[in-house]
Amino acid sequence: MSEKALTGLGWFATCVSVMMYVSYIPQIMNNLHGMKGTPIQPLVAAINCTLWVTLCAFKEEPGLSGRNGKCAGHHLRPDCGNYGDYLSKTKSPLSSAKDFF
Repeated sequence: MSEKALTGLGWFATCVSVMMYVSYIPQIMNNLHGMKGTPIQPLVAAINCTLWVTLCAFKEEPGLSGRNGKCAGHHLRPDCGNYGDYLSKTKSPLSSAKDFF
């Protein structure tokens, strides 16, 4: 994807993020009136997630997430190194729990 297309996708995903949070309002109103919610909010949330994952997968330079300065989906791309090496070097939060007990 071109840089211009990625920028456009990023702005569109940002707008959908706002729509995702605005779509909670009818959900809350329905819940307060004792009615079931509509599928609009989960649908908008799924679309939003798909847009951000797509943006990260096609982004050329790393930097969207905090994993060693790499894009969150960098383990899906063959040019971004081995994700298994990253996992083997990190300490699991559960390893400190073993010392506690």
